[in-house]
Amino acid sequence: MEQKLKQPQLRQLRQRLTLRAKTHPLSMDETKAYIAQRLRIAGANGQAIFNPEAVTAIHRYASGIPRVVNLLCEHCLVSAFVDQQKIVAPEVVEAVARDFDLSDNTASAAMTPSVPATTAEKFDLVEALRTLATLADRLRESEQDRERKL
Repeated sequence: MEQKLKQPQLRQLRQRLTLRAKTHPLSMDETKAYIAQRLRIAGANGQAIFNPEAVTAIHRYASGIPRVVNLLCEHCLVSAFVDQQKIVAPEVVEAVARDFDLSDNTASAAMTPSVPATTAEKFDLVEALRTLATLADRLRESEQDRERKL
């Protein structure tokens, strides 16, 4: 992503970014803790939603990359909800991974810069731009609310 942001046509976007963080892949234990923490924040209250084998499969397909862990978890939760399953099984993770054309090595390959950009990388960039636009809108609304209160 850093290489993409260095492209001249993304100069204005790069100027608007105030925070960038580089993360390293999570270990299996870190992935498990990461998923548990995200579920707690979402209100799971310690309830087991992903069985241990599902967490292992998520880590394997995501190669510990938090963004891919998030993607897999989100879509696994939606899939389990649609199938009226209270606990996400590894079969659900496998199906979601297939839907996203993930293999055991896909996520780690995504960390290696490649030129030209793949469709997935272009999609990630578009999604990042949408997220940034949403955040900018929220910030603008927050500033307007603050000004009205003054």
